[in-house]
Amino acid sequence: MTLQQGEDTPVVNGKAYPFPAVERRRYRLRILNASNERFWRLHLTFNAVPFMEPSEDFAKAGSTEIWEYVNPNHDAHPMHVHLVNFQVLNRQPIDTAGYQEQYEKWIDGGRKPEDGPVLGNYLTGPPIPPVLDEANANKGTVKSHPETVTRIIIREFTPPTDTIASIPGSGTEFPAEYVHHCHILEHEDDDLMHPRTILQDTP
Repeated sequence: MTLQQGEDTPVVNGKAYPFPAVERRRYRLRILNASNERFWRLHLTFNAVPFMEPSEDFAKAGSTEIWEYVNPNHDAHPMHVHLVNFQVLNRQPIDTAGYQEQYEKWIDGGRKPEDGPVLGNYLTGPPIPPVLDEANANKGTVKSHPETVTRIIIREFTPPTDTIASIPGSGTEFPAEYVHHCHILEHEDDDLMHPRTILQDTP
């Protein structure tokens, strides 16, 4: 070995590692979503519902809602909501292991709404206010932090029903569907996207 450890000799766990004998050829490095499998596909969903399944979320035009993005994973997701601007309300840490355990039981039990895990039982700290560039600002995308619930407030679902740019038939008709999704392309393409339905607010 050289005097400077690792200068020109591979060292693994403190031991010199011999150079492998390889033929001179072209090599290609493949890194796919932190997996060393050649063929590997993410499968990400909202509430275990694939993108092509019918909408399960319904809102009246003009209504205000608070949404909670529960992220039990170890990576963040930039969540984008079509049609509306919103404001970040707060974030709160959660017991991800406990929540995930109950969530999987809920999935296995048929996803009955009344049996879903109660988020309030898994909160582990106080609400955290939005960061400086989020406070009192209208947003189209929010970062859903790992092991955290992120809350946003959407003040008005108002689809454009009038003709757009003089294009006949371009206004929205009710019921109207818009999506929300993760803005990481691989996640969006692998089902972390789902429609919601806007219903006309009739008197």
